[in-house]
Amino acid sequence: MEWLVKFRYINRQWIFLTLALLVALPLLLILPLPFFVGPQARGLYEAVKELPPDKVVLLAMDWGPATKGESMWQAQAVIEHLFKEKKPFIITGYDILGPQLSQELAEELAKKYGATYGENWVNVGFITGGLAFLLRMAKNFQQAFKTDSIQHKPLSSYSLARRVKDIQDIGLIINVTGSGSYGDWIIIQTTYQVPLAVACTAVITPDLYPFLDSKQLVGMLSGLKGAAEYETLIGGSHSKATLKMMMSQSMAHLLIIILIILGNIGLLFERRLRRSA
Repeated sequence: MEWLVKFRYINRQWIFLTLALLVALPLLLILPLPFFVGPQARGLYEAVKELPPDKVVLLAMDWGPATKGESMWQAQAVIEHLFKEKKPFIITGYDILGPQLSQELAEELAKKYGATYGENWVNVGFITGGLAFLLRMAKNFQQAFKTDSIQHKPLSSYSLARRVKDIQDIGLIINVTGSGSYGDWIIIQTTYQVPLAVACTAVITPDLYPFLDSKQLVGMLSGLKGAAEYETLIGGSHSKATLKMMMSQSMAHLLIIILIILGNIGLLFERRLRRSA
């Protein structure tokens, strides 16, 4: 059984090579691995479908290049679903680049669904002032955002923006975030009882489960897996891409689990050999 001890001392170069191969494999081949769509993603999906026709969705895009690997796919899936269901939305966010990057996604998807800026969506740019500004926005949206950030016209110039006078005209808030900005939006949800969903990076997910359990969140997308789940639900344009990346991530996780098991096996037999020596 001495050969089992070698599991503790696997050359790291072989580990890196195996990791590279396992990550690349799902990107090159279609692997029929099981994929489960959780109730968190389904909750957001249902909230969008059930949005009343007289309400508007507010997209709080609090993400940037640092979390693009997760947040971009989440934002892309959400925007495509809104276009697909013909649900109007307004883009804003705390991050200076979040609304800009989301605008690029919206413009690309708008070509597919025949959506028009000003009628199907409006971008009012990034927010300064934090929670104080959000509370001001909730009372008077037109005064808080006097112009949009794309064409720099008065909000009254757009048929969609004219529909939103205060927070009561918002039927759903979706916060795509790579930080703790969701805290301010939860305060808005608690204060005004507006449905709220959060799409966050995977590392933030554990902090949000208490808000899901208390029904303060109607849904949640967790990291790349959440994006893949949502793409699957909507049958989105990028469902194959997100599933492939999800499989690559799963293969990397599987390797880590196997290495932990092998390392513990090696340690166990190394101790037995020491005792018998």
